[in-house]
Amino acid sequence: MIQHQLYIDGAYTDSTGKDWIDVINPATEAVISRTPKATNADVDKAVQAAQKAQKAWELTPNRTRENRPQTWRQNRRQTREVYRFTAGRAGERLRSCER
Repeated sequence: MIQHQLYIDGAYTDSTGKDWIDVINPATEAVISRTPKATNADVDKAVQAAQKAQKAWELTPNRTRENRPQTWRQNRRQTREVYRFTAGRAGERLRSCER
C-alpha cells in the first residue's frame, strides 16, 4: 500500500504526528493508500514556506509566470506515482494512463 508524505517547501517530508488518513477508492471502497494527517506544526511550516515562496513569486516577471503552470502539468504527467494513483482511482490498468 502506498503511504504518502506531506509536500512542504518543495520537498516530501514526514508529518510530525502519528495519525494517518485512509484514501478510499469510491468504486470499490478499498483502501488504496494512506496519507499523513497534518498537525498544527506541519500546517505552520507549510504556511511559512508559502509566505516565503509568495515573496519570490511577486518578483517573478509575468512572462515567466505564464509558463509555470504548463511546466508543472508536464512534470506531473511524467511522474509514475501520479499514473499509479490515477489508474487506481479510475479503476483502469496503469498502461492505459501512460499515453
